Amino acid sequence: MPNFTLPNFTMPNFTVPTGLDFSKLDLSKVQLPKFNVPKINWPKIDLRKVDLPKVDLPGVDVDRLSDLARDAAYAGVGLVVLTVEKIAERGRELQGEVTTRARQLADAIA
Repeated sequence: MPNFTLPNFTMPNFTVPTGLDFSKLDLSKVQLPKFNVPKINWPKIDLRKVDLPKVDLPGVDVDRLSDLARDAAYAGVGLVVLTVEKIAERGRELQGEVTTRARQLADAIA
């Protein structure tokens, strides 16, 4: 298996100015391109007269395909379970940290 390294990427910092007033934005001056959509009368199209090209489909091993689908489903469920467990662990850590800080604050006040 090849060894891949991901390039370093840093998200740029965006600062949004406060107090933006969008009520003064004049959208009537925005020029959008014009294009014509052809009108199709769908009820009058007779699909029986449409000549579709003949396509030779390769043989598909249905048993192998179902095995792959089952394995993919198991892997997906496993990832969800691991994610939920990790979220629960982080929640317990956060609860402990908040409890510790609350006790320290109570002791400092007292």
